[in-house]
Amino acid sequence: MRISKLIIMMVCWLWVAFANAQSVETDTVSGNNVYAERAEMLMTPQYLANWVGASFFTKANIENDLGIVPMAYNGGVVFYDLPKCNVGMEFAGAEKVCVEISFRLFGEEAYEFIDQMRAYGYVEQGSSKDLVAENNFQSLTNGRRTIYKCRLKSGGYSVCTVLEGQAVMFDFIRSKN
Repeated sequence: MRISKLIIMMVCWLWVAFANAQSVETDTVSGNNVYAERAEMLMTPQYLANWVGASFFTKANIENDLGIVPMAYNGGVVFYDLPKCNVGMEFAGAEKVCVEISFRLFGEEAYEFIDQMRAYGYVEQGSSKDLVAENNFQSLTNGRRTIYKCRLKSGGYSVCTVLEGQAVMFDFIRSKN
């Protein structure tokens, strides 16, 4: 189930990457870089660890605070175009709290992000080889899936699944165990 979800999300990433998104680009439109700075902060291990699954991290707050609008939908996943990369968010409940966030990074940027995760306190829990379908299933490559956990001060854990293929996909959730 988890593998098929990641495959579907990877296909959506490709579609989103080439789609003509109609997102708000506040940096160039208004000259105000507050939204870009907030988006950059969001894409750090400390914010992802503490915000994903938090009651205040709602769809409305995210869109308002980052000045973004959805660029695509796939089932329960909403895709946004952030300055660093495209991001998929899954929301739950009447309040539409973000319970999962995923994104892809490429090359050294991906491995630098993994180093930042480790520096923040994420610890590798295990890894396995995995078959990764990329480029609309035109490319099947051997990859690696690694699970990282970070204990939160508020209780529970932030869990990140890292799937390495031609790109590196990060999937953050909050867990009690």
